[in-house]
Amino acid sequence: LGILVGVTLLGLCAAGILAGYLMQREMFNARLDQTKAIVDMGLNLAAGLKKQVDAGEMTKEAALKEFGKRANSLTYDKGAGYLFGTAYNGITILAPDPKAIGTNRMDVVTNGRKLSQELMDGVKANGSILLFYEFVKPGEEKPIRKMGYATAVPGFDMYIGTGAYLDDLDARMKPIAWLLGLAILGIGVISGSIAWMIGRSISKPLA
Repeated sequence: LGILVGVTLLGLCAAGILAGYLMQREMFNARLDQTKAIVDMGLNLAAGLKKQVDAGEMTKEAALKEFGKRANSLTYDKGAGYLFGTAYNGITILAPDPKAIGTNRMDVVTNGRKLSQELMDGVKANGSILLFYEFVKPGEEKPIRKMGYATAVPGFDMYIGTGAYLDDLDARMKPIAWLLGLAILGIGVISGSIAWMIGRSISKPLA
Protein backbone atom coordinates (compact mmCIF):
# COMPACT_ATOMS: atom_id res chain seq x y z
CA LEU A 1 0.00 0.00 0.00
CA GLY A 2 2.87 2.36 0.79
CA ILE A 3 4.47 1.67 -2.58
CA LEU A 4 1.14 2.21 -4.31
CA VAL A 5 0.64 5.57 -2.58
CA GLY A 6 4.24 6.58 -3.38
CA VAL A 7 3.88 5.74 -7.07
CA THR A 8 0.58 7.62 -7.18
CA LEU A 9 2.18 10.70 -5.64
CA LEU A 10 5.06 10.58 -8.11
CA GLY A 11 2.55 10.39 -10.95
CA LEU A 12 0.59 13.33 -9.55
CA CYS A 13 3.78 15.39 -9.19
CA ALA A 14 4.76 14.64 -12.77
CA ALA A 15 1.25 15.52 -13.98
CA GLY A 16 1.29 18.76 -11.99
CA ILE A 17 4.68 19.79 -13.39
CA LEU A 18 3.52 18.97 -16.92
CA ALA A 19 0.28 20.91 -16.45
CA GLY A 20 2.18 23.94 -15.15
CA TYR A 21 4.63 23.77 -18.05
CA LEU A 22 1.84 23.54 -20.63
CA MET A 23 -0.05 26.45 -19.07
CA GLN A 24 3.08 28.60 -19.00
CA ARG A 25 3.87 27.71 -22.61
CA GLU A 26 0.34 28.62 -23.74
CA MET A 27 0.56 31.99 -22.00
CA PHE A 28 3.94 32.63 -23.58
CA ASN A 29 2.68 31.63 -27.04
CA ALA A 30 -0.26 34.00 -26.64
CA ARG A 31 2.14 36.83 -25.74
CA LEU A 32 4.36 35.96 -28.70
CA ASP A 33 1.39 35.95 -31.09
CA GLN A 34 0.37 39.36 -29.77
CA THR A 35 3.90 40.66 -30.31
CA LYS A 36 4.02 39.35 -33.87
CA ALA A 37 0.60 40.89 -34.62
CA ILE A 38 1.86 44.32 -33.53
CA VAL A 39 4.94 43.97 -35.76
CA ASP A 40 2.66 42.93 -38.62
CA MET A 41 0.81 46.23 -38.23
CA GLY A 42 4.09 48.03 -38.86
CA LEU A 43 4.83 45.79 -41.85
CA ASN A 44 1.41 46.50 -43.34
CA LEU A 45 2.04 50.22 -42.94
CA ALA A 46 5.40 49.89 -44.70
CA ALA A 47 3.84 47.77 -47.47
CA GLY A 48 1.29 50.51 -48.20
CA LEU A 49 4.02 53.12 -48.51
CA LYS A 50 6.11 50.77 -50.66
CA LYS A 51 3.23 50.54 -53.12
CA GLN A 52 3.21 54.32 -53.40
CA VAL A 53 6.96 54.28 -54.05
CA ASP A 54 6.56 51.63 -56.74
CA ALA A 55 3.76 53.67 -58.32
CA GLY A 56 6.02 56.72 -58.45
CA GLU A 57 3.80 58.71 -56.09
CA MET A 58 6.63 59.36 -53.63
CA THR A 59 10.35 58.77 -53.27
CA LYS A 60 11.82 56.05 -51.10
CA GLU A 61 13.36 58.66 -48.78
CA ALA A 62 10.00 60.38 -48.35
CA ALA A 63 8.29 57.04 -47.74
CA LEU A 64 10.87 56.09 -45.12
CA LYS A 65 10.39 59.43 -43.38
CA GLU A 66 6.61 59.04 -43.45
CA PHE A 67 6.92 55.48 -42.18
CA GLY A 68 9.00 56.65 -39.23
CA LYS A 69 6.50 59.38 -38.45
CA ARG A 70 3.50 57.06 -38.46
CA ALA A 71 5.10 54.01 -36.84
CA ASN A 72 6.58 56.04 -33.98
CA SER A 73 3.05 57.01 -32.99
CA LEU A 74 1.96 53.35 -32.68
CA THR A 75 2.10 52.59 -28.97
CA TYR A 76 0.25 50.12 -26.77
CA ASP A 77 0.10 48.87 -23.19
CA LYS A 78 -0.37 52.42 -21.89
CA GLY A 79 2.72 53.63 -23.72
CA ALA A 80 5.02 50.92 -22.34
CA GLY A 81 4.87 49.08 -25.66
CA TYR A 82 6.25 50.52 -28.86
CA LEU A 83 7.81 49.65 -32.21
CA PHE A 84 11.54 49.98 -32.71
CA GLY A 85 13.40 49.94 -36.00
CA THR A 86 16.89 50.39 -37.38
CA ALA A 87 18.14 50.79 -40.94
CA TYR A 88 20.80 48.37 -42.15
CA ASN A 89 23.32 51.23 -42.02
CA GLY A 90 22.78 51.39 -38.25
CA ILE A 91 20.66 54.57 -38.14
CA THR A 92 17.69 54.43 -35.77
CA ILE A 93 14.36 54.96 -37.54
CA LEU A 94 11.89 54.02 -34.81
CA ALA A 95 12.44 54.53 -31.08
CA PRO A 96 10.43 55.55 -28.02
CA ASP A 97 12.91 58.36 -27.33
CA PRO A 98 12.74 61.05 -30.07
CA LYS A 99 16.36 61.97 -29.33
CA ALA A 100 17.50 58.50 -30.44
CA ILE A 101 15.95 58.83 -33.91
CA GLY A 102 18.61 59.51 -36.54
CA THR A 103 21.46 58.30 -34.34
CA ASN A 104 23.54 55.16 -34.52
CA ARG A 105 22.96 52.97 -31.48
CA MET A 106 24.53 49.76 -32.70
CA ASP A 107 27.28 49.98 -30.08
CA VAL A 108 24.95 50.79 -27.16
CA VAL A 109 25.40 48.15 -24.43
CA THR A 110 22.40 47.07 -22.33
CA ASN A 111 23.25 44.74 -19.43
CA GLY A 112 26.41 43.67 -21.20
CA ARG A 113 24.77 43.03 -24.58
CA LYS A 114 24.61 44.98 -27.85
CA LEU A 115 20.92 44.30 -28.46
CA SER A 116 20.66 46.36 -31.66
CA GLN A 117 23.57 44.47 -33.17
CA GLU A 118 22.13 41.10 -32.13
CA LEU A 119 18.77 42.00 -33.69
CA MET A 120 20.47 43.20 -36.86
CA ASP A 121 22.55 40.03 -37.20
CA GLY A 122 19.54 37.79 -36.58
CA VAL A 123 17.32 39.57 -39.10
CA LYS A 124 20.00 39.59 -41.79
CA ALA A 125 20.72 35.90 -41.25
CA ASN A 126 17.19 34.52 -40.91
CA GLY A 127 14.75 37.27 -41.87
CA SER A 128 13.46 37.51 -38.29
CA ILE A 129 14.67 36.88 -34.75
CA LEU A 130 13.24 36.20 -31.30
CA LEU A 131 15.54 37.53 -28.59
CA PHE A 132 15.37 37.17 -24.80
CA TYR A 133 17.04 39.76 -22.60
CA GLU A 134 16.59 41.95 -19.52
CA PHE A 135 15.46 45.55 -19.80
CA VAL A 136 14.42 48.30 -17.38
CA LYS A 137 10.67 48.87 -17.60
CA PRO A 138 9.49 52.52 -17.49
CA GLY A 139 8.86 53.41 -13.85
CA GLU A 140 10.98 50.52 -12.56
CA GLU A 141 14.56 50.40 -11.33
CA LYS A 142 15.57 46.77 -11.81
CA PRO A 143 15.84 45.04 -15.20
CA ILE A 144 12.90 42.78 -16.04
CA ARG A 145 12.85 39.70 -18.25
CA LYS A 146 11.70 40.63 -21.74
CA MET A 147 11.50 39.18 -25.22
CA GLY A 148 11.97 41.06 -28.47
CA TYR A 149 10.77 40.06 -31.91
CA ALA A 150 12.12 41.76 -35.04
CA THR A 151 11.74 41.15 -38.75
CA ALA A 152 12.98 42.64 -42.00
CA VAL A 153 10.94 45.33 -43.78
CA PRO A 154 10.85 44.48 -47.51
CA GLY A 155 12.00 47.33 -49.73
CA PHE A 156 13.21 49.63 -46.95
CA ASP A 157 16.57 48.04 -45.98
CA MET A 158 15.70 48.00 -42.28
CA TYR A 159 14.12 45.90 -39.57
CA ILE A 160 11.30 46.66 -37.16
CA GLY A 161 10.30 44.93 -33.99
CA THR A 162 8.73 45.23 -30.60
CA GLY A 163 9.23 43.76 -27.16
CA ALA A 164 7.06 42.26 -24.45
CA TYR A 165 7.77 42.06 -20.74
CA LEU A 166 7.41 38.58 -19.22
CA ASP A 167 7.27 39.41 -15.52
CA ASP A 168 3.45 39.29 -15.48
CA LEU A 169 3.52 35.73 -16.83
CA ASP A 170 5.68 34.67 -13.89
CA ALA A 171 3.30 36.47 -11.52
CA ARG A 172 0.31 34.64 -12.99
CA MET A 173 2.01 31.27 -12.70
CA LYS A 174 2.85 31.59 -9.00
CA PRO A 175 -0.71 31.15 -7.63
CA ILE A 176 -1.35 28.36 -10.14
CA ALA A 177 1.82 26.56 -9.03
CA TRP A 178 0.83 26.96 -5.38
CA LEU A 179 -2.66 25.63 -6.10
CA LEU A 180 -1.31 22.60 -7.94
CA GLY A 181 1.17 21.93 -5.14
CA LEU A 182 -1.49 22.17 -2.44
CA ALA A 183 -3.82 19.91 -4.43
CA ILE A 184 -1.10 17.26 -4.79
CA LEU A 185 -0.23 17.55 -1.09
CA GLY A 186 -3.90 17.22 -0.11
CA ILE A 187 -4.35 14.14 -2.29
CA GLY A 188 -1.17 12.67 -0.81
CA VAL A 189 -2.33 13.19 2.77
CA ILE A 190 -5.76 11.72 2.07
CA SER A 191 -4.33 8.75 0.14
CA GLY A 192 -1.74 8.11 2.85
CA SER A 193 -4.36 8.24 5.57
CA ILE A 194 -6.64 5.81 3.74
CA ALA A 195 -3.73 3.47 3.07
CA TRP A 196 -2.74 3.57 6.75
CA MET A 197 -6.32 2.85 7.85
CA ILE A 198 -6.61 -0.09 5.43
CA GLY A 199 -3.22 -1.42 6.54
CA ARG A 200 -4.25 -1.19 10.21
CA SER A 201 -7.57 -2.91 9.50
CA ILE A 202 -5.59 -5.88 8.10
CA SER A 203 -2.51 -5.99 10.32
CA LYS A 204 -4.33 -5.55 13.65
CA PRO A 205 -6.61 -8.60 13.32
CA LEU A 206 -3.62 -10.63 12.06
CA ALA A 207 -1.60 -9.63 15.09
